[in-house]
Amino acid sequence: MISTVRDVKLEQLPFSMRKWKTLLSYREDWVFLPYTVRSRIAEHEMIIDYLISLEEWLQPKLTIEMRQRVLIVQLIAAICEAVLCSLVDLKLRTKSADDKTFDRVLNSSFRYKPGKRTFKPTLELSRELSLISEPWASKLDHLVKIRNWIHLTNEEENELMNWIMDKSSEEHKKLLIDFRKYILTTI
Repeated sequence: MISTVRDVKLEQLPFSMRKWKTLLSYREDWVFLPYTVRSRIAEHEMIIDYLISLEEWLQPKLTIEMRQRVLIVQLIAAICEAVLCSLVDLKLRTKSADDKTFDRVLNSSFRYKPGKRTFKPTLELSRELSLISEPWASKLDHLVKIRNWIHLTNEEENELMNWIMDKSSEEHKKLLIDFRKYILTTI
């Protein structure tokens, strides 16, 4: 019986539980993004699948299960943020100077700074530029708040913690897969 984390050897993880793929296959899922962003997203997605595999295998309880699930959701949020940031940057680069939306964005509080926005302003810009539907923007609003929990001084909200724990890690990963499919239909 395994008594400590130190006793766990990854070789013991059954192949049937190894959910992660090669980095190349993850990169291919995000082919519509710039290569460097696609590569970073691929690494994050591989880590998510690795953590899901460990969770299923080790079946942690209490604090470890909760912290691992929060980490998975934060990684998903980071990916969604990177995707939206890349799409916003692309859209703003291709907008014409006489476009009213472009003018409003440039003169708004969003302040166009390529790749230099946090998740919330990026999500707001995505809405403003009609890159994302309102139902999807609402789904991502949860992720915006949870993403900021990476700063340990930020307080976690019970409602959001319940939202995280009421879903399995696989269900959270499905949100990311559905997000990618949605984005592919809009670009």
